[in-house]
Amino acid sequence: MIKFIRYYKFTIVLIVLFISVCSRCSYALNEETEAASFKPYSRLEFVSPVDTKELDYLGLRTDKSIFSVSEIKAEVVIVELVTAYCSYCEGKISRLNEVYQLVQKSPYSEKIKIIGVGMSNTERELSLFKEKYNIPFPLFADPENKVYAISGRVDMPYWIVLESGQNGEMKEIYSASRELPEPKVFLDMILEKSDI
Repeated sequence: MIKFIRYYKFTIVLIVLFISVCSRCSYALNEETEAASFKPYSRLEFVSPVDTKELDYLGLRTDKSIFSVSEIKAEVVIVELVTAYCSYCEGKISRLNEVYQLVQKSPYSEKIKIIGVGMSNTERELSLFKEKYNIPFPLFADPENKVYAISGRVDMPYWIVLESGQNGEMKEIYSASRELPEPKVFLDMILEKSDI
């Protein structure tokens, strides 16, 4: 009987220790997840558009050859990561085109902007891609895959919704890979998750 009581006490001590360690791990994971939403997207730089309509759409200065995502005049920036040679991306591009049209017709057209980033693509490849699929929003080349590396090497296409925060930092408020919700559902979700 004494052996049973010792075993019982020892088991209780182990369970308490296990629960204590697990709760600390869970807290650390939650902190990591929270911190992960502040990836360095705001420091990403792209070549400024030559097209004055695209410069106006993004609210960028005309005297700069390079801009960062945080310079886009919007409270929310939707970024689509694609590659011009991804057949799956080609099949999904129309969904974001629909989102663009919906945003442009909404009262949020000055607060929400959309850009595309071509992984491992040249400006020429993206120009052809944009023309082929009638993409109405600006596309930017990322030949060094900087955005892809920051986002965690995800499946394409990949969508990131960034909200402008303090000191020009861009906070990730949503991301999705391969499938994007219906345009109206997607816009409603952005409005719910953001401070617009």
